[in-house]
Amino acid sequence: YHFNDSKIAAVGPVSNYVAGFQKMELYLKDIPDNMTLNEITKLIYNENKGKSINTKLLIGFCVAIRRKVLDELGLLDENLFLGNDDLELSWRFRINGYNLKVATDTFIYHEGQQSFNTKPKEVTNNLVQQSTDALHSKLQEHYGIESVPTPKELWDINWFTPSNSKFNPTTKLLDKK
Repeated sequence: YHFNDSKIAAVGPVSNYVAGFQKMELYLKDIPDNMTLNEITKLIYNENKGKSINTKLLIGFCVAIRRKVLDELGLLDENLFLGNDDLELSWRFRINGYNLKVATDTFIYHEGQQSFNTKPKEVTNNLVQQSTDALHSKLQEHYGIESVPTPKELWDINWFTPSNSKFNPTTKLLDKK
């Protein structure tokens, strides 16, 4: 029922290790330390049954995507090889008129950063930076070098930090196609 509109491209869950509007703390207040994952799951479902909210970003660890939208707009950008693929896909869906939803009644446990633990930290940090810079280049191609919107405008985040980046706080996300 979270895909109740054909303009919804993707829906993501609430979780313990995410950013933005997917953080479980936004939907559960005063979570006891001894609460099990099953209890958290049931509580989130019972308190938010059938509810979802719009978001600018869905974190890629768990996302339900409408196949028709992928067929129309394309799959993941293979130039984004470690991180940033969820930023790019969320951005691309939205600039093409689609919406993203957080299913506030669905909890998925996320043991974060596991894909980043396969190599030494300095190697993964370098790969993430290269991927970040590749996404920033794509944004520059779309908006213009001096006109890329801020990460806050694009995704409601402040942790997208490309090398030598310039953002224009007056550029609006949907101004150009």
